[in-house]
Amino acid sequence: MRNAGRSITRQLIIFSLMLLVVLALVPGTVFAQSTPESGTPPQSAPEFVLEPVGQSSPFFTVDAEANTTKELTVALGNAGKDPVPA
Repeated sequence: MRNAGRSITRQLIIFSLMLLVVLALVPGTVFAQSTPESGTPPQSAPEFVLEPVGQSSPFFTVDAEANTTKELTVALGNAGKDPVPA
């Protein structure tokens, strides 16, 4: 009877390890991406510029009381290498 108990324990350990290996391989197949076509040039990451409108400094200086709101206006610009259609 002792050998039967060890055999079951050994089978459970082997099964658990195999299950872990299979589960570790699944995300690799789910997140696989195709390579871009050779004719498509890689694009750089977008870069933006935010500048405060109506301020003399490159950042906002705001004084606000608790439970109040302020409306701030910014100018949005493209600082990246690639043109962005408006």
